[in-house]
Amino acid sequence: MYAVGVYPLIRKCKDRDKYVQNWYADDSACVGKLQNVKHWFDKLIEEGPKFGYFPEPSKSYLIVKDVMNSAAHTIFQNVGVKIVDSHRFLGSIIGREEQKKKYVKEKVEVWIGCVEKLSQASEKHPQAVHSAFTKSLQHEWQYLQRVLNSDENDYCQLKEKIKTRLIPSIVDREVSPNEYELFCLPARLGGLGISDPTANVVHSYETSLKANEKLIAAIKSGTELNSNEHFNHAKIELNVERIKLKEREKNKSEEILNTLPAKTKRCLERSIEFKTSQWLTVLPTYSDRTDLTAIQFRDAIAIRYGHEPKNLPKTCDGCGASEFNLNHALNCKKGGLIKRGHDQHRDDVRDWSEMAWGPGIIEPIMKEATINEPALIGDLMLNSVWESGRKAFFDTRITNADAISNGSRTWSAISQSHSHEKHQKYDRAAEDLRASFVPLVL
Repeated sequence: MYAVGVYPLIRKCKDRDKYVQNWYADDSACVGKLQNVKHWFDKLIEEGPKFGYFPEPSKSYLIVKDVMNSAAHTIFQNVGVKIVDSHRFLGSIIGREEQKKKYVKEKVEVWIGCVEKLSQASEKHPQAVHSAFTKSLQHEWQYLQRVLNSDENDYCQLKEKIKTRLIPSIVDREVSPNEYELFCLPARLGGLGISDPTANVVHSYETSLKANEKLIAAIKSGTELNSNEHFNHAKIELNVERIKLKEREKNKSEEILNTLPAKTKRCLERSIEFKTSQWLTVLPTYSDRTDLTAIQFRDAIAIRYGHEPKNLPKTCDGCGASEFNLNHALNCKKGGLIKRGHDQHRDDVRDWSEMAWGPGIIEPIMKEATINEPALIGDLMLNSVWESGRKAFFDTRITNADAISNGSRTWSAISQSHSHEKHQKYDRAAEDLRASFVPLVL
């Protein structure tokens, strides 16, 4: 409504032969020769109040080159505007190169301070810090890189702070240069989504210019903007750059994976192929049960990259084995981890499914016990999943993909083997009940 209200004022002040004006909300600006800009400003002061717009000369800035400073003071004397050679404008800055460098440096110093505070907070809340950084803070300099033509060297100190302070505090260990490059990739490609602030400085600005060519031309010429043409052009340019960016990231991911230890490479390739990185990109909220403790989050990251979680007990509290590690914990039938993981997954599937298909039944009997055979019991039964009124049974299998016996097998082969075993066991009983059966292998 505000834009509609000031639109007549914008039209009244328009004179494409003398100057170029542009507006963003209540911020008005004009580019042209000094006399013409003075004429525009006088008209704005005269006509603005009629439309509820009250310019304040004391809060206005006239940006001129040094050689025009004297003329500017003469023409704008007694007006009250501040005459400068550089000043901020819509999140960017207009002026000399050294002033632009200074502006970026000041912003980088602020962001370095923010990274330090996040690093301190990540000692207790690594997941929340990771989410705040990837979904908020890093987008601040990404915006500046789109609107201001700067150099990647301007962001080197920020990069170093992220590399040596933030990431180690999140994962609770030192990271190698190779790991840093990996962590800067998107989660879907094996990274943590912590973008390198120096990586896309040039591409960001160039893409922004290309995407806004129609808008820039309309502002400069003073002609009416064809919004559909602008949006379509921007969409095409952004898609082209997005494809190029994805290709660069994919090539970099493959290059880094080939340099990693065999175990880490195997874990990440499985994660990339089967798209199991969503837990790193969701917001940690209590209501959705996506918030993790510091230990849970760091253990999950350690497992993702093929490392041993920290502070594991020396012996197994289930079977008493003296050499306890992650692999033993995932294999031991007496330790309780397999059973708890199985039941938690079953209950989570039930809770999510009930939102779509109504109440489910835990441990439904698919076949009654006989003298010679025990009862056949599934993990979960739901109604109308695949067909209206038809029951669907589910049974979960938790397996350790990195067990020694699976060392030479792909996850596809492992999951198909377990799936086949479940079908062999439950399919006949499901058919007798005129129901369907689905194994859940993970």
